[in-house]
Amino acid sequence: MKNVLQTQSWCRPAQRILEHTLKLSGAHPIIMHIRHTERERATPGGDSLSTEQGLRAAYEFGASLPTGRRYRVWHTSVERTWETSLAIKAGLENNQAECTHAGPIQVNTILDPAGFHDTQPRHQVVKDTDESARTYLEHWLRGLYPPTMVRPSMEFAQTMAQTMLMDIGEDSFHLLVSHDTWVAALMFHWFGLQPPRDWVNFLDGFVVELRTPTPILITKQGSTETRLPDWWRT
Repeated sequence: MKNVLQTQSWCRPAQRILEHTLKLSGAHPIIMHIRHTERERATPGGDSLSTEQGLRAAYEFGASLPTGRRYRVWHTSVERTWETSLAIKAGLENNQAECTHAGPIQVNTILDPAGFHDTQPRHQVVKDTDESARTYLEHWLRGLYPPTMVRPSMEFAQTMAQTMLMDIGEDSFHLLVSHDTWVAALMFHWFGLQPPRDWVNFLDGFVVELRTPTPILITKQGSTETRLPDWWRT
């Protein structure tokens, strides 16, 4: 069977992130946040699931992560993130890595699903496209949704930081599988980065090594030193 990560163009961001992650010192805690793997296009009212190729890529992704760490893997309440997290965990365990499947992360963004479903068409063309997701993100970051309907993005970013830092140790590698808008929102609030022009692809995201005093940030663009917000606590 051909290696999916090496042969599919949508895997290039994941390959770049892995390449730089393997160069980290291994002496500091790491947080990784990535989008789920390749999925089918959504149907109206449906919850699209991972493709067979996507699950193979997620397995290979897990098998390519550095060993010698204590992994803890979360996902969201959406099934394709659960599928991705299990495939990554299987890849890690194939490499004899210590890995705990932490289950669904107890953070959400849509607080009033019915109200959001009714209101969303006023804000964007609701289609399963990157452009539609980008429009939602822009409106979310600008605070155009009522806070009782959609959790304010800054509150989301702070809550996510608290959750991902919970019980973290020097050899910890905390990994969350979520969605393109989640990844982009945290890149904005945690690191001051604008959404990528080519958007957030499958298995795309970021890694931050919590090195003191200067953390290291890895994205598909490469590795760089970064600063964390004043409200961040390690």
